[in-house]
Amino acid sequence: MIIREFLYSDSDEVSKLCMSSFMGTVAETLPEQGVLTFGQIASSDALFERMMQDNIMLVALIDAFVVGYVELKQRKHIAMLFVAPEYQRQGVGRSLLSEIKRAAASPKLTVHASTTSVSAYERYGFVSVGDIAVSEGLIYQPMELRFEDYEH
Repeated sequence: MIIREFLYSDSDEVSKLCMSSFMGTVAETLPEQGVLTFGQIASSDALFERMMQDNIMLVALIDAFVVGYVELKQRKHIAMLFVAPEYQRQGVGRSLLSEIKRAAASPKLTVHASTTSVSAYERYGFVSVGDIAVSEGLIYQPMELRFEDYEH
């Protein structure tokens, strides 16, 4: 597996990965507004726009195919983390998080986890830090990972 910075040429493939994973695991738990909101966030154009900001964006490749994606906002908040279903529980997400941790400018990482991904984040060492919330139709559980609790 290779982990490298997100490139403009990755936009379409990453957008498809995020949308496919989202539609298969998260979309059915959200109102229509949440699905529309996520579609805008995961679009190729939106990915490219965020690439021009200060976000850290990484892809995981296996055999030259994008199998995972992570995006760190403000060097402390995981904005997105997706792994292709057929590569889940094989260390892709953990490897992406290990790389993101190095770029963090805070003693902890935060994430607004979809309710369907809470158990995955718990396996990475994250803990819930508040009540389930809703923003623009997206339902999420605030979570954080303190580095001293994180195992590589």
